[in-house]
Amino acid sequence: MVDNPSFDHIDGNGANMILPGQLKRLLDIFVPNNLLFVDLRSPTDFEKSHIYGAINLRTPVAFIEKAFDLIDKAFTDDQSRRNFARAPSTRCIVFYDRVLEYPWECPMAESLIGQLRSRKGWAGDCYILKGHYREFSSSFDKHIAGDKMSQAAKDYIDSLRQRTPLTEAEKERTEYYYAEWKENVGHENRKPLPDSSANLDERREAVGQHQAELGAELERRNPVLFRKVMGLQQLPLKKSYSTTSMYGLVKGSSATSSDKYLEKELRTDLVGPLTRGLEKMQGHQGEPTKATATTTYTPGYDKFRDFGPPDETPSSPPSVSDDFDEIDSRGEQQQLHDDLAGLSTGGSSGHMGMGRGGSNNATDARRGREKPFWKRLRVNK
Repeated sequence: MVDNPSFDHIDGNGANMILPGQLKRLLDIFVPNNLLFVDLRSPTDFEKSHIYGAINLRTPVAFIEKAFDLIDKAFTDDQSRRNFARAPSTRCIVFYDRVLEYPWECPMAESLIGQLRSRKGWAGDCYILKGHYREFSSSFDKHIAGDKMSQAAKDYIDSLRQRTPLTEAEKERTEYYYAEWKENVGHENRKPLPDSSANLDERREAVGQHQAELGAELERRNPVLFRKVMGLQQLPLKKSYSTTSMYGLVKGSSATSSDKYLEKELRTDLVGPLTRGLEKMQGHQGEPTKATATTTYTPGYDKFRDFGPPDETPSSPPSVSDDFDEIDSRGEQQQLHDDLAGLSTGGSSGHMGMGRGGSNNATDARRGREKPFWKRLRVNK
């Protein structure tokens, strides 16, 4: 909430709004190595046109606050990554976007300089370009780089390469000019501006929507980094969802913009419970198993005793090898020969097709040799 939006100055270590003409004067005072420009526009716009030496930073504020140490992985190009490495040694950092009218419309400035001050010990000054970027780029194309550079910009870059280091007298003169420029900027920023609070609510809503868009863009560009930093944070459940809406999302029916937002929130709300469940499972896996009652068996114990008749006990303690039958090939052949002999005898005596009460000596003898299942498993050698 902005109490007085008519003032563009933030007291303390915050950012000051500067006009395109004031930025031009700042570029004339310092060499580009003493300044760092943070371009918050889209990568496409950045490639077409940007202030010379600028970096393209496209991340939400939440990313900077949670993973400042991983910011080098969030840049859209290698040149931005190399330029940001000199941020702790720069004198001033200037932020700009397509259009900015108030400091609170650029939350990245407050977040980034706060991290630089606390983590890197940066003690420079921060500024935000007020108004449209195109107004500066069209008026001072000498400082604009990109796909289509003017001849003045090319000559300016060549002159920077031929510039010699500053002498002590030149450094003192630079500090004097900067102090004078800084005083004028502070004086201009404290002048009241016409009240334009009518569209402040729309501007605040646009700032929040832009942060959500930056998060979605980062997820598309670098999903691994996004999930590592922001994917596991649990967001509060803002609304209840009807069964009809959830069923439509699961079935993949035609979704409107509100349905897509609902689907995204549902997935976000499920991340927290799933994460806690996985942590509990991993915790149980690492815990030692509880002691349970175990039964010790003496050598020769018959594990099949429980399956046999309760009144039947073995005559002698079985051995371990008694768990399986020993098959005698000669005995099996003799048994097959006896069965065939019995069948031929039964055929000649007219009992081949005996009914329910028929008898056969060979068959009865074979049945007599059969033993119950649990007896055959306990038979001694």
